[in-house]
Amino acid sequence: MEQRGIISTDYKKIANTKLKQKLLPDSEETPNVVICTNSIHYLGNRIPNVLIIDEIETILNMIGSKQDETFLKNTTKIQILKQFERLVSSARKVIILDAFLTMRTIRYITTLGSAIISPDNLVIYKSPKPDIAPREVVLIESKMETICSNIAKDIAEGKRVIAFYPYKKNTKNAWSMQELVEKIKEMCTTLGYQGNMETDFVLYNADVDQQTKNEIRNVNDYWLNRKLVI
Repeated sequence: MEQRGIISTDYKKIANTKLKQKLLPDSEETPNVVICTNSIHYLGNRIPNVLIIDEIETILNMIGSKQDETFLKNTTKIQILKQFERLVSSARKVIILDAFLTMRTIRYITTLGSAIISPDNLVIYKSPKPDIAPREVVLIESKMETICSNIAKDIAEGKRVIAFYPYKKNTKNAWSMQELVEKIKEMCTTLGYQGNMETDFVLYNADVDQQTKNEIRNVNDYWLNRKLVI
């Protein structure tokens, strides 16, 4: 919106709860608000002109799950659901976004509000698949030395590698994740890698510190300059 010169409001930049409760229900005070789902109660009785919901499948799964209360209590989920349905049913236009949109979600959204919208009247935009895939996914089944050598060569050539490795600890046939990373570092050094491997390389498992685990919440920023992610 900023690129198009449209004034917008980031709810996270409003200093405290009292101000959010005061300002967010008012569309003139806080135009075109960008807000997280679990904070939509701050919007009060605000009626959106255009409502854009990103990652709709994840949002509905989060609200609809009674089993997982690690992030939100079930009582809070009910409050969010009521506000969510009010916003959808009152908006003039609703745009939902997800890479894998299901018919279950389409049916649910189209039955909200005073008028039932037929799915036949919906416009679903699908981005055309690129001729060349933006990333290459390779299942590697080989000796550990060969795996590390191939990864090190790619990094030395300026490529970024994101790898899934299933072993936190070493086994009879596989190294631990830490041993894998140390071997890749050793090979990168041999190949003349000039970067800072302490910041360029990162691994995630249950034993890493909480600060590192928290990076997964925003990989677009934290992985931007990383050369190896495991």
